[in-house]
Amino acid sequence: MLKQWRNLNSNITASHGDSPNYLVYTQPRNSPVQFQKIQLKQLQLENINDLQTSDVCDAISVSSLILKLSSSRFTFDGIFKFINLTELKIIRQPQVQISFDTLSKFTTLNTLILNDCNIEQLDFMKNFSSLKILNVSHNEIRTVMHIFKLKQLQDLNIGYNQLENVQGLENCVELITLNIEFNKIQTLEPLKDLRKLKELRANSNQLHYITVISNFEELTFLDLSDNKNALIQLKNKNIQKLLLNNTIISSNISNIPVQELWVNNCNLNSLQNIVQQNLRELHISNNNISRASLQTLKALKRLKKLYCSNNPITEYQHELSTCKTQIFTEDDQPYPQEIITTAEQYQNAEIHVLQKQVKLMQAQINDLVRMNVDLQQEMQKRVQKESELMRLVKNLNIELQQKK
Repeated sequence: MLKQWRNLNSNITASHGDSPNYLVYTQPRNSPVQFQKIQLKQLQLENINDLQTSDVCDAISVSSLILKLSSSRFTFDGIFKFINLTELKIIRQPQVQISFDTLSKFTTLNTLILNDCNIEQLDFMKNFSSLKILNVSHNEIRTVMHIFKLKQLQDLNIGYNQLENVQGLENCVELITLNIEFNKIQTLEPLKDLRKLKELRANSNQLHYITVISNFEELTFLDLSDNKNALIQLKNKNIQKLLLNNTIISSNISNIPVQELWVNNCNLNSLQNIVQQNLRELHISNNNISRASLQTLKALKRLKKLYCSNNPITEYQHELSTCKTQIFTEDDQPYPQEIITTAEQYQNAEIHVLQKQVKLMQAQINDLVRMNVDLQQEMQKRVQKESELMRLVKNLNIELQQKK
């Protein structure tokens, strides 16, 4: 069967021996899409001009179809020849325009991926009642109201769009994974009844006061980073990975037994009410965390990785050398770290830190001296200008008196 297929067109690659489950087909230029009957589960069509032809696989058993589109216009008339299709992924080139009117009739799909397809509306999806996985990220979508009928939906990615709210998702109570990152969303209140959520990515939005998260008791992954004006209150007990970079942390999160915590650039001065004993990985870069928090870090017996760039605490990393914690920069490069085993080594490390601090203070003093010299010179220039002005005024007064 495979030999017959290859003789038909040399632009085909297949896998899994003589009975391939997966096949990639590249359409020759100016040639129709033509297939013979073959038992496949997955099919990838590359550089496809259209699927209007009647020659398209009217008996093929494909259940998963990937379309890489190349023509300037594309319709889906031929897609209904794939009578067993349950998964569809469309990859388009920037110049390709897609009409989804015919696609809306194809209601058997349970997985649909339409990233970067220049979609503005989701009204064509209202009949996809069997859909469980939907990815429409990187489009121009402004509303999700037409998703409310997709009650079987379990995985939704609508990140990188133009959403200002999430009205329409309240009926999708089967959702387990939700990605709404990089939108303009201001509140998550419509999501309050999505109690099966295990993974939520809501970073880079315009969220404010966030309390609805506590309703998601099954949540294990949460990203609320880059919501600069958000006041976050969390009570979830099952979160394992929590990302709150560049946010305002207004409540005690040390009662959440997370294993991985990201709080970079959160204007933190200490780790009080932030960390807890279950932590394995901690990201605290770009804060103002000082030496006073060292004892807190030393007490984290399970901590394996610490990312703490751009903090005063990095000057005292030698005090953590007896722990099992590895210290990294945020680009995953290990800090140079000397292993301290004797009192003399510890004292030398302390002296080294003090020397660096003295050097830094001396540099600051030198800067102040230079600023003072510059200021004095500026003052002298101003005094000279004032004297010159006073002289000019005096001369003008003399001239006026003489003219009188």
